[in-house]
Amino acid sequence: MECQSCGRDVAADATVCPSCGASIEAGQNVTVGDGGDPVDSNPQQSTQGQQPGGQQVGPGRNAVGQQQGLADQIRNSLADLPLTAGAVFGAVAVLLPFGLLAGAALIFLDYEPLAAAASLFFVVAGFGSGHEIVRTYLRGASFDSLSAVDPSDYPSVETELANTIDLLQTNPDAALLLLYLLGPFVLYIGGRYLSRNYAIDGDLVDHATTGTAVVAGAFPLALVIGVVFGVDDLIGGVLVAGLVVPATIGALGGLSVFAFDEDTGFTSRITGWLGVAGGLVVTYLLFDPVPDRAAAQLQEIQQQAAAAGADTVAEELTLTVPQKLVGSIAGFLSTVQFEPGFGSQGTVILLAVALVTLLAGFLRAYLDREVIATKVQAAKLGARIVLGYATGVLFLTILLPLSTIVVTMPFSSRLFAAVLPTAADLPSIVLLGGVMFPAVLGAAGGYLSAMYLERQGRPIR
Repeated sequence: MECQSCGRDVAADATVCPSCGASIEAGQNVTVGDGGDPVDSNPQQSTQGQQPGGQQVGPGRNAVGQQQGLADQIRNSLADLPLTAGAVFGAVAVLLPFGLLAGAALIFLDYEPLAAAASLFFVVAGFGSGHEIVRTYLRGASFDSLSAVDPSDYPSVETELANTIDLLQTNPDAALLLLYLLGPFVLYIGGRYLSRNYAIDGDLVDHATTGTAVVAGAFPLALVIGVVFGVDDLIGGVLVAGLVVPATIGALGGLSVFAFDEDTGFTSRITGWLGVAGGLVVTYLLFDPVPDRAAAQLQEIQQQAAAAGADTVAEELTLTVPQKLVGSIAGFLSTVQFEPGFGSQGTVILLAVALVTLLAGFLRAYLDREVIATKVQAAKLGARIVLGYATGVLFLTILLPLSTIVVTMPFSSRLFAAVLPTAADLPSIVLLGGVMFPAVLGAAGGYLSAMYLERQGRPIR
């Protein structure tokens, strides 16, 4: 007889089709034909596996049905997206940076301020260079360039203004990182909120796609801003600012909920922050602005300065506590991106920071030692320090350039500003320094925690 679902021949006593898994109805009558093969004696049922023209429904027809089912599943998934809530987060992510740029433009620019703000919004949303932002507002202040600004004309803030001008002229992206991060931060939080509330029992794909619902608010607003104010490269700008960036960051927010159990989120954040704080402390203790290999060169420079009657070189090389702290933050951020500097000193700092991060992962897993049954589970617990470590790294990334405005660095503030993080560095800072570095070392620490518990007599697989 034939299976009513796929049309394949099945045994007379079969209850399940071996091809498609469909159940065979018990009421289906079977007789034996001339050749000894079982034949369905019910003509109506025997024609259900055929098309009206008498053609048999084969595997090709079944494959088409499966593809149609997949298309229906995708449509259903899109229909289930929380578009209203996603639109709110997407709209806020666009309006926050655009509103700040528009407010500044209305204050400082006389000619088409909102059009200028719209153009700068797409620069910020696409992580473009901050030099264009500085040049735009300088034109409104009647300055052709920052070199035309003399800090001595403003004696009440001369020191701070000199540092700010150095920073904006050398690396404006660093001074504007907070502006660059506002939109992505809202998108990430939105992706986490949507995933946590609308993909509760979903799998990895469900959490990711739910987070992309922020596009529902970001894309229309980006399109309206681009069309109304006539920005250049409209299509490219809208695709990046309204679709690619929101979908990517929203999906990452959703995936973070899937990857890290929210029941222990507070513990993960605390241990992650402890890892960052501990890493910063060891960097501060080991940081030396003049590595050993440069000691001879430094001594030669000092002798030349003394011969010339100068006596300030040695004093400039002795860092104050605020100066050393700022330098330590820069060194820590480079270290967690696997880019240690300062020669052998950088290697020592990298090993020390890695050890502190590993201990943070050990602590994170040990705090939930009652639920650990396997080493893999312990490693996953240790990796959850990412929740706090990533936010700590981003905080230091924003704090570092702002601190150089009030702390005058030795040698040259302009030279130090040149090595500060830029908007283009943010992916590396987030993915390498905020995620990969703590995840790998935290997982190793969690694994070691399981080994320690095993030595204490706990049955760990």
